[in-house]
Amino acid sequence: MTRNMLFISHANPEDNQFTQWIALQLVKNGYATWSDITDMLGGEDPWNTPEQAIRLNTSKFLYILSRSSNSKQGVLKELQVAENTAVQNQLTNFIVPLLIDDLPIRDANIRLSNNLAISFQEGWANGLDQLLKMLERDGVPKSDAASPDSVNIWWRTQFSADGGIHTNEESCYSNRLLVTEVPEQIYVHRIGTSRTQSRISVNYDDLPYPAKERGQNIISFAKAADFAGKLGPLLYIEHSTSFRTSHLLENDVNRVFGDRGTARRLYTELMSLAWHHMVRTRRLPRYQLSGGVEAFYFTDGLAPNNLIEFTDSHGKRRRSSIGYRNIKQADETLKKRYWHLAIEAKFIRMPHNAFAIRTHVAFSDDACILWDNPKRMHSARRRQCKNWFNGKWRDMMLCAIGWLAHGQSEILLDVGSDVQVKLSAVPEIFHSPVSYNRSVQDVSTQDEIDEELETEDQQDDETEDIDA
Repeated sequence: MTRNMLFISHANPEDNQFTQWIALQLVKNGYATWSDITDMLGGEDPWNTPEQAIRLNTSKFLYILSRSSNSKQGVLKELQVAENTAVQNQLTNFIVPLLIDDLPIRDANIRLSNNLAISFQEGWANGLDQLLKMLERDGVPKSDAASPDSVNIWWRTQFSADGGIHTNEESCYSNRLLVTEVPEQIYVHRIGTSRTQSRISVNYDDLPYPAKERGQNIISFAKAADFAGKLGPLLYIEHSTSFRTSHLLENDVNRVFGDRGTARRLYTELMSLAWHHMVRTRRLPRYQLSGGVEAFYFTDGLAPNNLIEFTDSHGKRRRSSIGYRNIKQADETLKKRYWHLAIEAKFIRMPHNAFAIRTHVAFSDDACILWDNPKRMHSARRRQCKNWFNGKWRDMMLCAIGWLAHGQSEILLDVGSDVQVKLSAVPEIFHSPVSYNRSVQDVSTQDEIDEELETEDQQDDETEDIDA
């Protein structure tokens, strides 16, 4: 029987997304393929079991190599069948590993030690290009039934028009919290000193309210009295000048700021400081992301039972601010790896004053102190969050916002003893004139969501890369 098929072996469901993509790409390029999520594409199905397919029809056994497949028994059994088939039929380059995640190649299953892996780590398109060149070089036969048309037919049978776009209006959350109120006045405080010194130095992190340095001045929404006794033993405010905030941003030149661009930058920095000041007072520790961006993360006990309640269009919901996963160590013992919800906010002026919110995940061994190894953090994030889709990230954003707002309709940023910046605690909502029918799997009942919270990420064991 002719070997004219590419058999795709993979961890189900962990690697399903990549498997479907690579199968459809190969069929589009003329190769008959089989996987358990696409069945036989671009050819006939003359056998009854996957084992028969490997032994009789497979020209290349494509092994999706990942952290999941590297230790999953069902996939390893298929690999054993492929290995036996290659030996019995003297097939060279029969097994082709496709490396799709951050698994160190030195840790790949010993059965793959003699097989050169094609890496998809630098991008799926790059990996596909290498794979197609290898198939062409080895003379793997193509199928007349494998074509873009067969991919289109398969797609239409799998995803009917009932699951597509329809004309019902849909409301969608953005990640922007609109600023509803800013202080009317902004102050320029001239700093004096009781001792001659070349430069006035203020520790701005210790000030009770946000302030920015500008020459011998500090710029703030807070009045001079709010800084009395807070500048250190040698510094004091000599005099103050106030400007209307709106006037400052609209005029081109003034004697303190120099030009409108400088004024706008100082205003943006002051608003960003107001956010940072607020989250620090809420006892969220600081976490520096790559590029110097700062996020703030939840630690154990900040929220009761580490669960936060929030309200959205479905009513009241809950999400965890901290969870953990059991990680298998080299000595086979289990160790908890904690994940922490972290939140970042960037102030934007156009088209409206708003804070753009982004959520992140960070990791620790004790639910408190984060790891200081960026490579290890990145590796854990990829494994932990690979199946976190838009709905979960949205819910995590909403629960963090709800916690910062104390369950109220506004988040208040104290920028002076009697002035605040106010934000809406409901992200800006956009209305789409069309929507789409979600599959049953996309819709969870409230009971299912709450049940998930109790068991989330607590029973999924994996082996940690010690060197990461």
